[in-house]
This record gives sequence, structure tokens and C-alpha cells, in this order.
Amino acid sequence: MKNRASLPIVSLLASALVLWGGQATHTAESDEFTADSVGHDCVTNKCSSDAGGCASCIQITVTLPPNAWITKVHCFTNANYPDDFPRHDLHEVNCGTDVSFSIFDTPDITATPAKVVVRTTYHNRSSNQSRDIKLKVDWRDHR
Repeated sequence: MKNRASLPIVSLLASALVLWGGQATHTAESDEFTADSVGHDCVTNKCSSDAGGCASCIQITVTLPPNAWITKVHCFTNANYPDDFPRHDLHEVNCGTDVSFSIFDTPDITATPAKVVVRTTYHNRSSNQSRDIKLKVDWRDHR
């Protein structure tokens, strides 16, 4: 006799695959970058390249094909409070949330007929900690 309890779960899974057209999720990611420590007290996210700024800033961009439908953007850093994780030991943090004297801007998504671009800027205000960072983007084909 069939296990009827599993039938609704299978039907739900099949429905989800139909809704998404059976499309797989893809992940694109940036290279890993390092935002240097600033060497002094820094209380603003304004980049040192701007007048009056002091934060060490890195702009990160991930470029996707024009048919990309973004499902999630992930921000990674080794920054942690009260002690950072070891260099290159990246952990996901909420984009747009201050973590231990550093922050990723809320990611900006721009679509053109030729591509979809996801970009953010990381602002490191730490006087004595360089931070490693990376951006990952989950996406599906949109038809």
C-alpha cells in the first residue's frame, strides 16, 4: 500500500518546480578583496577618497547575464565583534548592517538590455583591522 502521507509533499515539490520552470539556481561571486585598516579613529562611513572622509572603501561589482532574476545577495567579511575571524575566513553578514566598525552599503541592482549589475561599497572604519570581503549573488534564468 502507498504511503499517502508523502503524496502532498511530492505534489508541493512538483508544483514548486513548475512555478520555477524547473530552473536551477546559479551563484556568481566577486573576487575576495581587502579593505585596509585606517590607522586612526574614524567615525564616518564617508570614504577617504572623498573630502572629509576617513573610511577605507572597496566597491564590489558582480555582473550577470541580462536574463538574470536575482533571488538573494550575500555579503561576506571576516569582521566580527568583539574579535574578527581569521583573515580569509569569511562569514555572511547582513548587507547594510554595521558590523564591528564596518558596513556594506545596501546592494544596488541595475538592469540593462545587455546585463544585470549588482554593486555595493564596503566601508572599513577600523583603526587596526584590515577586513577581507566578498559578494555572492544567487540568481535564476528569467524568461
